[in-house]
Order: sequence, then structure tokens, then C-alpha cells
Amino acid sequence: MSSEPDSRHVSGESSAATNPSVSFEPQDVKAETIFKYLVMLLLTVFASMLIVWGLYRALTARDARRASYAFPLRQSAGRILPPEPRLQGAPGHQISPQDELRQTRAEAEAALSSYGWVDEKTGIARIPIDEAIKLLGERGLPSTGIGSQKKVSPDQTPMPQAKTSEENRP
Repeated sequence: MSSEPDSRHVSGESSAATNPSVSFEPQDVKAETIFKYLVMLLLTVFASMLIVWGLYRALTARDARRASYAFPLRQSAGRILPPEPRLQGAPGHQISPQDELRQTRAEAEAALSSYGWVDEKTGIARIPIDEAIKLLGERGLPSTGIGSQKKVSPDQTPMPQAKTSEENRP
């Protein structure tokens, strides 16, 4: 860099920063070339879409041929249903999901609002929820027996005996 002042600034020419080693030619970028590249890009994309579409059709046709083939021993076995419990929509599940939900809710409502035995041998029965709430309000919760145990002071608690070295031997 020289220490001499720039002659353009002194003479009052344009104050825009310029570099004498860099120039711009409007003819460098041609619209024709860009248009050609865009057309080639579109043709390439279209050709790749056609290739993928053809490949998809070929693979689905091959899959359809394979799906229809069954081994001879398997053909004689007939249709085998999946094991119970069958999921909704699986072969062998005839009830629609909506009907099954209605049936399940009706059974649950009937069990919650009726009397019946849960286990007759042990004497466990079920009662309607409304009756159970009334009984709990009148009688209160049953005691579990945990709070009724006699408290033992720490000095009365027996301490476990330490094993001697002879007891630890195998």
C-alpha cells in the first residue's frame, strides 16, 4: 500500500469503494445457461420418478405372486386361528369393538350394582357401591390390627445374637 492519497477522492469522483483488480462483467451470467440447467434438472427428476414408479409396480406384482403361493402341506391344514385371547379385528373375533365395549360396560355396571358372591367358601360377597358407601359412613373403616399392637420400648426389644467364628465355617 502506498501512502499517497487516492486521486479519486481528491478530484471528487465517486466515493464508492472500488478495487482495481476485481471487475464485473454483465455478460458472465447467461440466462440461457441457467434455463438449460433447470430443464435438465426437471428431466432428471421426472426420469427418476418414472424409474421409482416402475420399480414399485414390479415389486408389488412380485409380492402379490408370492402371497398367493402356499406350501402344499399348509394348504391341507386349512385356516388356523390365532390362540386365545384374540385381538379385536383378528380372524376368529366376530364381535365388533363397539359391541364388545358396550357388553363389557354392561357387565361391569351389573356387577357394581348387584349383590353376589365373590368367594362363597371364604364368605366374601360383593354389595352395590351405594350400599357400601352408606355402610362405611355409618360404621367407619375397619381396623387393620396394626395400630392395636402393644408398643414395646427399645430396652425390651431382644437383640439378635452375633454368630461366632465357629458357626461361620462351612
